[in-house]
Amino acid sequence: MVNLWGLTMTSDDEIWFVLSFGGLFFGLGVISIVGHAYLCFFKMRKIVEHLSNSPGVLARKSLSSDGLVAKYFVLTCVCSFLVFPTLAIKGGALVEKGYLSFL
Repeated sequence: MVNLWGLTMTSDDEIWFVLSFGGLFFGLGVISIVGHAYLCFFKMRKIVEHLSNSPGVLARKSLSSDGLVAKYFVLTCVCSFLVFPTLAIKGGALVEKGYLSFL
């Protein structure tokens, strides 16, 4: 179909496709935000406790009492140590004994 201005109109299948995948990405974003908030508010103390002898965690631990943005920053930094442990251990930010006690 072509409308008055010469543009093609979208079909119902295209609209459902955009709504489905848009809703999927929106839902995944909400789940991610809720997961980060849960880790920041309820599990941050336990994570830092297990990694308390690591220099990288100690350097960022002092920021965790300043507010939500600071807690999120600390969580992001500590999680990057846990995602790439060999780089963090080689760089001196993470102690291998603390990493193994966390697992």
